[in-house]
Amino acid sequence: MQILESTSLPKSVTGQTQLAELAVSASSSAFYGNGIETFLDRGRRASTYFSTQVKSTKLFEFIAINVLMLDEAPDSRLLRLLAESSVYAGQLEDAETAVYNIHMKLVEALSIVDLDDLEIEVAIRVECLLMAFHVAAAQKQEEELIKDLFHSPPIFKAKVTPSWIRGRKVETKGNLNSV
Repeated sequence: MQILESTSLPKSVTGQTQLAELAVSASSSAFYGNGIETFLDRGRRASTYFSTQVKSTKLFEFIAINVLMLDEAPDSRLLRLLAESSVYAGQLEDAETAVYNIHMKLVEALSIVDLDDLEIEVAIRVECLLMAFHVAAAQKQEEELIKDLFHSPPIFKAKVTPSWIRGRKVETKGNLNSV
């Protein structure tokens, strides 16, 4: 990875996208094989390339769907990476699962502490989870609105006849009118 970073590849958007995808795939395989430290290192390396043009969707989804489901008490560094990747996340494939997993970790984090004596470490964890939850929930809401729109499309009662068609008969409330 360091060899690729020293080339001209990171100077273009396409190159940055390729390097980010490479780092994300390496970090996801590292999570299952080498542990959390390697995953965090590769995830941070990938996050240097994320921008409005280079999306962080794959990393955000991997953490929100796979890692949060497995990890009982996620590290605050992991949650920070989740929040940072949420900033440039594109359209999620499974927003509902991401929202559910983030919500469950948020409830766990808030149920453990006394809100009057909120420690900095816990506050950072809650803030990161809230940021990620906001992004994922907004996408889930958009999906639901789109499904509702296509499930029952609006019904228009007006009869529209294109202007280039002349002399066509249009039925209106039982009457035949010539257009």
